[in-house]
Amino acid sequence: MKKKKSKARRRTENIILFILIFIAVVCFGIVLYKLGTYYKEDHENKDIAAKYSFRLDVPDKPIEVPDDDDIKNEPVQTEETDTDDGSYDDVGIDYESLLGQNGDYAGWIRMANGVNYPIVRGKTTTEYLHLNFYKKYAYSGTIIMESANRLDYSDPNTILYGHNMADGSMFAMNHKYKAEEYAKDNPYFFIHIKGGYFTYKVIACMVTKDGSKGYSMGLENKDYFEDYKGFVQENSLYMTEEPQFGDRLVTLSTCTGRVGGTTRLLVIGKLKYFTTYSGIRVSGNYYFNTKPADEIYNPFLTKEIVNGQTERHDG
Repeated sequence: MKKKKSKARRRTENIILFILIFIAVVCFGIVLYKLGTYYKEDHENKDIAAKYSFRLDVPDKPIEVPDDDDIKNEPVQTEETDTDDGSYDDVGIDYESLLGQNGDYAGWIRMANGVNYPIVRGKTTTEYLHLNFYKKYAYSGTIIMESANRLDYSDPNTILYGHNMADGSMFAMNHKYKAEEYAKDNPYFFIHIKGGYFTYKVIACMVTKDGSKGYSMGLENKDYFEDYKGFVQENSLYMTEEPQFGDRLVTLSTCTGRVGGTTRLLVIGKLKYFTTYSGIRVSGNYYFNTKPADEIYNPFLTKEIVNGQTERHDG
């Protein structure tokens, strides 16, 4: 009788062991599959970056821009910057080729933490949630511009979304900005458009709920802006600079916490400069005060300095 019980117990133990081994193998297979998927998608993104980028010469001294008597607005701001302060990018992006590959192309973002991706604006904000730049399925998706934002980054608050990937890709590395010291050491990020790039300074970082006031867009209204500013002041982990009415901000949003959760990490950048690939730098406000309202991109991009004078070319 005892032998029968012993055999039955061993049989049960073997079945349990088999089930546990089977579960372990399946879990291991899933992990390998995910790691392989992450690697493949990250490798594809790096290939895009390598194919459509080129080196830029960073000037030895801050760029000085001559006054333009035809434009009465905020003076250019170059005298307070230094070329090694992190506000100059050393890589340019081939806008025309990327737009030719995907008509939803809306710029390129580069950050000191390794973020280096194209940005798209789809018909809806969720269109590229799990599509890569070539509109093929990719779990990591693409960096997405809020569909209600303007393509030229002229809105008071442009929202960009990116996944918080387990392998550190997409916007996962933005979690480094939870530390104020990291923000002080890496204060700038870049968004490339046609012929040049915007430089944004990180002014705040917060953990908030999806859809909170941190995502506010109608900041042309001063009362609404003050409400937004108060929310940022109250909820930020730190602030290196307060937002001011009339600023143009870019908010980088990614998930935090468990998958499917509703908390988000927001990194807020304030527009400081626009720098052309030909070597002209102006303040962000100067750029947008110059830009015709009915054009996506500014003829200023082809402005050249000839014998110390500025000439504008419309071609």
